[in-house]
Amino acid sequence: MRCLPITAGHMIRMLILATWAFALGCAGGTDVGNPEMSSFASDTALEDYLVSQHAKIAMPMARQSVAEDMPPGWVVPDAGKEISVDMDTAAWKMDADAPDRVVAGNGCLYVAGENEVRIISALRPEDMQLIGRIMVKGCVDALHLNRERLVVLYSPEGEEEAIRGANDDENPESTLERNMERIDTGLPDGFPTETRVGILVADVRLPDNPTIDYHIQADGYRLASRISGGFLHVAARFMPDLPPLQLWHDGTESGSAEARDYNAHALADLTTDDLTPSYTAFDGFGNPVSHGRLITTQNYIRPAEPGGGAILSVISINIDAPGPDFSSIGLIADIHHVHVSSDAFYLLARVYDDHTADIYQTRIHQIDIAGDAAQYAAYGRVRGRLLDPSAVGRYQDVLRIGTITGLFQDDTADGHIFCLKKENDALTIIGRLENPFSDRTPGLTRFIGPRGFITNGEDIDRITIIDLADPASPQKAGVMQTQGLISGLFPVLDDLLMVVAQNACKVEGGPDPGPGLCFFVFDISDTSAPRLRHTETINGSGTDDSIIFRLSAPPLCRPEDRLLAVPVTIDYDRQSLANAEMNGPHLFSGLYLYQLSDAGILEWTGRLELWPGMTPDMTIDEDDPPPWIRGVLTDDAVYAVAPNRVSAGSINRMGDGFIIHSRFTLLLER
Repeated sequence: MRCLPITAGHMIRMLILATWAFALGCAGGTDVGNPEMSSFASDTALEDYLVSQHAKIAMPMARQSVAEDMPPGWVVPDAGKEISVDMDTAAWKMDADAPDRVVAGNGCLYVAGENEVRIISALRPEDMQLIGRIMVKGCVDALHLNRERLVVLYSPEGEEEAIRGANDDENPESTLERNMERIDTGLPDGFPTETRVGILVADVRLPDNPTIDYHIQADGYRLASRISGGFLHVAARFMPDLPPLQLWHDGTESGSAEARDYNAHALADLTTDDLTPSYTAFDGFGNPVSHGRLITTQNYIRPAEPGGGAILSVISINIDAPGPDFSSIGLIADIHHVHVSSDAFYLLARVYDDHTADIYQTRIHQIDIAGDAAQYAAYGRVRGRLLDPSAVGRYQDVLRIGTITGLFQDDTADGHIFCLKKENDALTIIGRLENPFSDRTPGLTRFIGPRGFITNGEDIDRITIIDLADPASPQKAGVMQTQGLISGLFPVLDDLLMVVAQNACKVEGGPDPGPGLCFFVFDISDTSAPRLRHTETINGSGTDDSIIFRLSAPPLCRPEDRLLAVPVTIDYDRQSLANAEMNGPHLFSGLYLYQLSDAGILEWTGRLELWPGMTPDMTIDEDDPPPWIRGVLTDDAVYAVAPNRVSAGSINRMGDGFIIHSRFTLLLER
């Protein structure tokens, strides 16, 4: 093991850290939470606490065997990848206030391009044209629209190099390797270090000449954002650029102490500025005008139960009257997941539990965003780790969380559903359900209204319904039987649920499901006896198995007339193609449109191609499908939107249904 020189400064730091370690080791808590939060009186106290947390990053080698434990044969559907990133709270979270790549309002579409926002006049499909742009120095990630203010969230230039370690002069790959090691040791999965988030607020009252009202860049990786009461709240996770640390030990007390001492020496020269996020503000022309710490020392929150040295910041900006100031708070904890409701961020941290067979526990921190500044509100914890990223939801002020204790690899895994309610400053468990899935292979989990849904993760899927109408006594209810690998569960109306499954379509003459998408519409008004109302297939019977049908985004439903737009991509499965010359073209990108009848039947309305004029035997003259597709429904038109083009069609009523006609396409410059 490499030794570091011991200096007087190191000795002083070690004495302080020893004091911290003793105090933190005595931190307590209860099953309902211990919300005894505190802040810091000085930079020295903040700095020493952060160093103490990073110094204790090393874990027992035995934990390596449980770090990637998952259900046997568990598969993450491809269709969820872009959606879970884009929706930013959880896979398949349908929320009108969530940021997205396309937002509509004021007679315009606002479309996220690679390094700009395109503003498109969309009063009528035939008059559709590009009328304005907002340029950013980086990659546009998501948009919010609040009346006549457009919020642009972007990743500033240079982020990819920082993530990949290209700026590390000593070893270009060492930063990437350190990042991956940190993820393995329990830091937030997949969230890179040394990143920034750009926040730009534009006045779009004149869409052909938008003006920049507010613009900052802050250290951190954006996890979630919402607008509440005219204030934008952005949650980001910050992990500093740390020197190489010892990440594992032999599991003994002496081994743990040796690793902690080694890490403390390595960290001793870091300052508060090295360990905390900063920001830079810009004027309307992109010139930097100020720079400083993102969070004041007094606004850092030290949790009652220490949980790592990463910083979860929440930045609050008044977008109705943007000025030079913003407010911010920072929770010092390794947060793995953020769930967003209309007035709160729920920050979830997965921590190891070495004292029970549960293996993990999940800590929950509630941050209220209903006012003009984010406020720490409550704390709680539950047994186990999240079933999956979407296994958390709030309904009527009750938070529902699905977790797993034990391990799948040794057949000790058990499921749990907890219902928690805020009581004063604690999130209290008011109800629970043990072993909600009937086998040990849970898949997708969602909480929708007063119900929960858990799939079994197998190709032939069974969905268990959880009745949560009485959160004090959750109950298993009925079962819905489908086919294929379930990609998503979507409420289309109060008592109708649409299940989307891949590889679920029967091939003519064959016993097994073939490629394609199937939509199963269930009536769930009686949770104990759900009824399958309709099955709709996007496929051709007997389609070649090298053709893959993908859901590209959550379906869009207009409740007043039950019009449904489903973004779909049809392309070749590159891995299954034997002929390399066929590797590339895709077949269709756009929207499939349906109207949902009173009986729950999906009635075909038509499809809107992003590349018009296509026939089934043609391929699109591009190597790859668009990275994302969105649908927009207005009173008399439908729009299919991709990064480089928009297609629109007028919608007219015909009897009890609709017809799409007069299609138009607008090509957007790359």
